[in-house]
Amino acid sequence: MKNWFKNFKERRAQRRKLRENGKLFEAFRTLELMEQGGQLWFDEEHRRLMIGSKLAVLMMKNADTWTKFLDVCWQWQYLRESWKAMEVYMQKEELAAIRKAMKQWPQMSRRDIERVKEARRLEIAQSDIEPPKVREFEFFVIGADVPADDSAGVVAGAEAVPGGRIFLVGSYGPGMEYPEMASWEEVRPLIDKRQ
Repeated sequence: MKNWFKNFKERRAQRRKLRENGKLFEAFRTLELMEQGGQLWFDEEHRRLMIGSKLAVLMMKNADTWTKFLDVCWQWQYLRESWKAMEVYMQKEELAAIRKAMKQWPQMSRRDIERVKEARRLEIAQSDIEPPKVREFEFFVIGADVPADDSAGVVAGAEAVPGGRIFLVGSYGPGMEYPEMASWEEVRPLIDKRQ
């Protein structure tokens, strides 16, 4: 009787975890579509997330939905960085294995090279790959470019950029309870002073 109940609890926990992962990957797929549609863009070099104002307004129903949205964006980017780090590591290890094999057998065919690469991939354990560092990112909410006269409803303090106008800036990291945010008109004088 004890084993039956234990097995039931384990299967139930596994199903719950699968559902959670399914929801997360569905959210990642949605973010990919938003990126393709131009509502999201991540600058990996400077760790900046550009968010379209329409998407930002949709996600800013309340503080919790906005924080969850930014957390999913962070997880999505961390997954992408992890995949990239894994691919770089795998390529480096495969190349080293091929060079070592070429010293022993200089006349290797294309099939032999593929076998050596596959064998090296199978030897690598997940723990051998160092995951990327957990870091926060900056985000910018950018709206459509509109005429500069105040009668058209332009938000005061918005800065024109090639993709539109910056309205809001902030930063978010996985350990934060809520993101740090400020309007562009508050941040712009501080940036001007630094330069």
